[in-house]
Amino acid sequence: MIDKKLHRFYLSFRDGGDLHVLWVEGINLRHAKERLLMQHQDATDVMDWTHENPEDLEKYLEKVRTHKEIISLNVTPKEV
Repeated sequence: MIDKKLHRFYLSFRDGGDLHVLWVEGINLRHAKERLLMQHQDATDVMDWTHENPEDLEKYLEKVRTHKEIISLNVTPKEV
């Protein structure tokens, strides 16, 4: 049997409207995403941030927070 090395991937996903970011181990990115989906079956919008700039992740998180606040205030984006 071939000994396959596990790699770590920094993945974000949405679950019930909440955004989560965590490290997931896998043989490759596809395997890591499959493992994530097995643990969090309602996960959507899975994104890999392993080799991205931390600033890009922060911008994405801020955008999601802002969008969630707008939705919670029942304000359409055109009114903002």
